[in-house]
Amino acid sequence: MTLTSMLADCYRRAGFAASPDATVATRFTAYLNETMQEVLSEPGLDRLAALATPITFASVASTPTATLPPNVARVLAITERTNDRRLTSRDLQWYRSVEPDPTANTGTPEVWVPLGAVQVAVQPTAAVALFVKSTSAADTTQVLYIEGYRTGGYYKALSVTLTGTTAVTLSATFTDFIEVTKCYLSVVGAGVITLTSVSGTGTTLATIPIGELYARYQQIALWPTPAAAVTYYVDAERDLPDLVNGTDEPVLPVRFHRMLVDGALMREWEKKDDTRYGQAAGRFGRALGRLKAWTWYPPDEIPVRTGSGAGIRYSRLGAWAPAEWVK
Repeated sequence: MTLTSMLADCYRRAGFAASPDATVATRFTAYLNETMQEVLSEPGLDRLAALATPITFASVASTPTATLPPNVARVLAITERTNDRRLTSRDLQWYRSVEPDPTANTGTPEVWVPLGAVQVAVQPTAAVALFVKSTSAADTTQVLYIEGYRTGGYYKALSVTLTGTTAVTLSATFTDFIEVTKCYLSVVGAGVITLTSVSGTGTTLATIPIGELYARYQQIALWPTPAAAVTYYVDAERDLPDLVNGTDEPVLPVRFHRMLVDGALMREWEKKDDTRYGQAAGRFGRALGRLKAWTWYPPDEIPVRTGSGAGIRYSRLGAWAPAEWVK
């Protein structure tokens, strides 16, 4: 179902005209999107938002950190095919305990450590001026805001109006930025917005894609610090955008699209303190349970308990093989 067809179903079942006023349309669109994001945040249903193919990034020799592309919301696994290994995940406390000085130990990374979300892919390598430009000449009214630290630890917030494809500086007075903590727009741009250091053609620090207000990246550390450039493959979840255009469809399997309508009606009845809330909530809950079963239990997975009692693994011997054959 498309957004248009789901909205039409909502209007029909809630007793509104086929073309209600803008307030009703906006409210139900918000309800549908809230329900979709709620469903995708359910434990075990996150795989519905997983990227179909791994994304890649390359490590930099003697550089302990790497920044993942903006479409990564959560890392599921990181592998590399040069040495044929999967990296294990550790937390920051482990990393600080094992490697107080990341530059002192280089080699082939075995571990990746999540460092959190950041708004710039690369920090300035020295105290610099900052510039911004767009790939579209139409971007002349958007205001870019940055916040960060200058030499000496002074915190500063600056803003500038874009001038299309011509780079404009954010720091005509302050040319000593050493760290950028925030980078965001007042209004989405028609083109891709880039923040650079030194000049308009300098190192790209952050990129704001078309349709977005913020630059977002996930930063990780590799241990030991890479001794050479290696290509890594990242299985990841993505943050899915809201349904906006009438032809947009949710990422859920088609047979479960209508549960979003029940979720929207549930919110409408809750708003109006209507007794029909319970009916909509019951339909939504049953559909959510069926979606979890559909997602968690593919029909060709046959769980077989091992003889050692070490948990569940899956038989590769076919449907007719006795369970005791699996050791």
